[in-house]
Amino acid sequence: MIQTPPEERLPVITHVGAFDESLVRQAVLRELERGGQAFVVHNRIGTMDMLRQHLEDTVPEARVISAHGQMNERMLESIMSAFSRGEYDILLATAIIENGIDIPNVNTLIVDHADWFGLSQLYQLRGRVGRGAQQAYAYFFTNEKLSQEAFARLDTLAENTKLGAGFQIAMRDLEIRGAGDILSVRQTGHVAAVGLNLYTQLLAQAVNRLRGQKQDSAGLAISAPGIQIDLPIQAYLPESWIEDITLRLQLYRRIGNLRTLAEVNDLRDELADRFGRLPLAADGLLYQVEVKLLGQAAGASAIQARRGLVHVKLPYLPDLDRPRLAERLGGDYAVTRLSVEVMMGMDDTWRLALTDVLERLALEYDALQLTTEGYGA
Repeated sequence: MIQTPPEERLPVITHVGAFDESLVRQAVLRELERGGQAFVVHNRIGTMDMLRQHLEDTVPEARVISAHGQMNERMLESIMSAFSRGEYDILLATAIIENGIDIPNVNTLIVDHADWFGLSQLYQLRGRVGRGAQQAYAYFFTNEKLSQEAFARLDTLAENTKLGAGFQIAMRDLEIRGAGDILSVRQTGHVAAVGLNLYTQLLAQAVNRLRGQKQDSAGLAISAPGIQIDLPIQAYLPESWIEDITLRLQLYRRIGNLRTLAEVNDLRDELADRFGRLPLAADGLLYQVEVKLLGQAAGASAIQARRGLVHVKLPYLPDLDRPRLAERLGGDYAVTRLSVEVMMGMDDTWRLALTDVLERLALEYDALQLTTEGYGA
């Protein structure tokens, strides 16, 4: 990945805030005084003429021309050529200038209603200025009332102004929009259709097949049941604990690939050694992995907390001798027709009880598979 900017390239000074007419005039006049030009982006064709008139009233010294994607090709080409030759001072345009525009003399960007745009669009627009040795300025004006996601996008853009910040912005964009949760049932895209576990296994199989490698049946057990886990605990790697987003994503991937309880314990020790004592959220994340692995060993289809109880749902439970199973598990657990229930108290002792019952159920499941055909498939 290329991270070294061209020589003499300067970071774009970025301003984010509510629309300020005096600031617009100041920005344009500063650009005109040094012989430069400006982009003004307004992504609504229907109100573009109104904004053009407003710009001409605010900065009568500037020559303004408009461009948008509904113009015919020749007219648009003529406008862009005239602007490139310096016949106009301001190009008022829609987001069509987002890509493929390289005019070193343009070093001021003004974006109206920046909250209408996605983070990647805003980053691309900012990249249209500062393409030479001149100091460039970008102004992102917004409505007074912003949604939480819009605020996060603009805040990310304002924070990441250094050259080569594209990767950090892309990672933050992924966090804002969401890529699904590694361990929960909330997923996006193709992953949502088949589940993360099966999706990653299928992907790994396809990659190995293309490479001509032998399939690892232990690591790619497609028939292994997927488990829905919904427990009332925090489960993530806090940014305050591991600040580097790239490192956090790498660790999330490692956590998603854990296959045994020994691997979970080894990673827990490694994290404590590298970053210090695990916060509750990080410990909860590894605990959920343990529950997932134990649930798979027990043949569970879901482990969910509901109304003070944790329900371990077992597809094969209706065919078992449930009173006898309840007797073997002990009096602390209830066995219903569809699930084994663990009582949740006021403290976290239920977490130990849950892992305990899952370990016992895993033994029951192993015995069942040895004596009965078809269960747990």
